[in-house]
Order: sequence, then structure tokens, then C-alpha cells
Amino acid sequence: MTFTVTAQKLNVRANTATSIYGKVVDSNGNPVSGVSVGFVVQSGNGVFDQTSNTKTTSAVTGSDGTATVTFYGGYDNEADVIKGTYNSLSRNVTIDVSVVDPILGNVSNYPNPFRAGSEVTNISYLMDSNQDVTIKIYNLFGDLVYSASMSAGTAGASSGMNTFVWDGKNSKGQVVGNGGYICAVTTVIQNSQKTMIRKIAVAK
Repeated sequence: MTFTVTAQKLNVRANTATSIYGKVVDSNGNPVSGVSVGFVVQSGNGVFDQTSNTKTTSAVTGSDGTATVTFYGGYDNEADVIKGTYNSLSRNVTIDVSVVDPILGNVSNYPNPFRAGSEVTNISYLMDSNQDVTIKIYNLFGDLVYSASMSAGTAGASSGMNTFVWDGKNSKGQVVGNGGYICAVTTVIQNSQKTMIRKIAVAK
């Protein structure tokens, strides 16, 4: 018997849905229909029902051996782990949830504008592989205000949705002033180096 758990989308925006699939196949490769598969959100703030906020549910496999449930991402930047169980077999799938749209090759931030010094902004970008990442923030005169680098495979430089938190301070630890800033995120996307640009506003 083989049991697998997959997802329609591995990257979703907060408060949006994706389908989770639990598939049961017998030893001859034939789908097993009419059996119950259980699902539970092991970590993260996502739910299977936004009204009851339930984190556990179940579904019965159809003729193709697949049980399907709907998962809703919470309003957070996080990785949600969903565990599917059939009899003694269990498998996990991880869904990356972001408060901004997870679009490959784009960078977003939230909130925008933000109050530097009293809150942070989350700079988010989707990557298709582990790659080195450099983030540079400039003022509108082109002066470098802040920079950070992450090594491939570490937080902020891994395959999937990444979030870098900027506290609104420059490289000297001073809170920046009101106005517009240009955020440039440089990494490798689809085997080519790419610099993603985002305008960030500070309004204290």
C-alpha cells in the first residue's frame, strides 16, 4: 500500500485557499476508493474551515484513490505543515504562506508604507532554488542605506517563499527618515541572475 500527500499549490497568499490531496494506492498500483483519510495542521495558523477555524478534518477517497480537502493560509508569513494519515501510514506536505502574492521573480513588502522605528516591514520574494541573496536599500538619491547578504540554503535564501524583515534602520543602526526607498533583491531565478525592485515608503 502506498500513501502520498500533495498540494495544489505549495505557495499561497494569506487568507487564500489551496487543495490538499491524500492518495491511496494498493500494492498493484490500483487506486483505493471509499476509504477515509485524516488531515491535521501540525504547525502554522492555517485552517481547513475559516468559520470554525478547525485544524483537523477528513475526506473519503474517490474512484482515483484521492481524498481532497481545502486548506486556508492564515494571515502570517510562515510555513504550515499538514499531516495526512491513512491507517498506520502518514505523510506531510509544507505550504509556504505569505501576506503578499507569491509570484516567482517579484518582490513585495508589507506593510507599505510602514512606520520605521515603531514597526517593521516584511520583504517577501519567491525563489525556485537555494541561491545566494543580496538585499540593498537605497534612498531616492541613489545612496546605499542598508544592505544584507544571505548564503544559499539559509533563511532568506532558500527555495520557496522567503521573508526578510527590515526594521527601517540604516547600516549604522539609525532609523531612516520619511520618504521613498528602493529595495533591490538580487539572486538567481530560473538559472539567471535577476534583480527584483520594490519601492518602499516610510511614513512615521
